[in-house]
Amino acid sequence: MITVSPSLEDGEIGSCHVSVDGSLAPYIKDARSSGAIDAMEFAMQPHRQLKNPERMKTGKDGDLADNGTYIVDPRVFEGKKINYIL
Repeated sequence: MITVSPSLEDGEIGSCHVSVDGSLAPYIKDARSSGAIDAMEFAMQPHRQLKNPERMKTGKDGDLADNGTYIVDPRVFEGKKINYIL
């Protein structure tokens, strides 16, 4: 079963959860921001709960941790430049 959140506004966070045989498998969260985003600062926010993040070169910016990753990629969405955080 796949569950996807509705369309996002600037600064909101959405998610895609995948269940396999009734158990939660890896899931994807995303956010959009019209402002500058530093992946490491984003990952270090207390509510993100990433453990031991290290910067990695992917997209415009990114980090990889023991329990997840964040990738920042600039995009044009509805004619506006945004940073898409996955």
